[in-house]
Amino acid sequence: MLSMTEVIPYLRDRKLLGAASVVSGDVRVFDASRRNRNFKVLRSDGPSLFVKQGTLRAGFSAVRREAEVYGLLNGPEVGHPPYPHAPRFVGYDPDQDVLVIELLADTVDLRRHDTGRRTVPLRAAAALGAALAGLHALVPPSTAAARLGDGEPGVLTAHRPGLALLRDFSAASIELVRLIQSHAEVVAQLEDLRAGWRADALIHHDARWDNVLVGRGGRATTLIDWETAAVGDPAWDVGGVLADYLSQWLLSIPSTGSTPPEQALHLARRPLTTLQPAMAALWRAYRESARLSTAAGEELLRRTTRFAGLKLVQSAIEQVQNTPRWTVASLCQLQVGSNLMARPDEGSRLILIPEALA
Repeated sequence: MLSMTEVIPYLRDRKLLGAASVVSGDVRVFDASRRNRNFKVLRSDGPSLFVKQGTLRAGFSAVRREAEVYGLLNGPEVGHPPYPHAPRFVGYDPDQDVLVIELLADTVDLRRHDTGRRTVPLRAAAALGAALAGLHALVPPSTAAARLGDGEPGVLTAHRPGLALLRDFSAASIELVRLIQSHAEVVAQLEDLRAGWRADALIHHDARWDNVLVGRGGRATTLIDWETAAVGDPAWDVGGVLADYLSQWLLSIPSTGSTPPEQALHLARRPLTTLQPAMAALWRAYRESARLSTAAGEELLRRTTRFAGLKLVQSAIEQVQNTPRWTVASLCQLQVGSNLMARPDEGSRLILIPEALA
């Protein structure tokens, strides 16, 4: 694995960093590791770089998969110019499983961009909607589509998780899974969504606030972390982002002991009304950029609302992964998510995006 002191020599050997930058002392390296070994290489005399080195697990490399997606987005294979809402692909080293992309300056992720604001900025939401519509319009070649797979989310089988998942689940997560299993209507919705999954577009698959970078003024939007990109259902991408907006509301609910979820919703520190305009802006921009007919827009909105509910169910399970028991907020996510899956027409009009239907 690369160390901080090895990053600059490595980039020099790969001819991705010039000698002049190194000699002038212009290059600075910072460790940004998370799941993978990550480094930020900052320069003032040229593009900064982001270096990601993966760890092979049973012969599979998520970084290699991500490199393939970046190559696809930056190349002519999708039948378009390079996708403008992904970082520039610099190179991939299969021998050391190292991906290098351009590091975007003067950007923050959407979560930090919106933190502390009384109302959520509409410009960034609209830019994200347009960016997702542009992604879903790309047509990957059949060979790439076959390698990426259909991207069916694992949460679609949350009611019957395998032993491998159960071994990793916390007691609180297992408790929520049992709660899902005990409600036949929720199980039926999961089965119905799985049966209706459409693998007909290139999707990011993990579209959420943390994976969206916003530039100055909120106009430029860039999607990062393409490790799980697939050929899948566009409604999952759009629904996932809308679910993140809804989670800002639901996770602001204080822990109030035995308060039922339907009453706890009114205690949220971040009211839903502060988030609805941004969700409306995102959907409107997506619908207009995709040039959807009225009928197609209504049908996709219904499916997107259901997938937003599914993403909330997933978030509820993930949220309690490191806690000893479920929380009021996780129960609210599960409750609202179940309602959106079961009643998408009501959900899209009364909860998600009332303005977008005008």
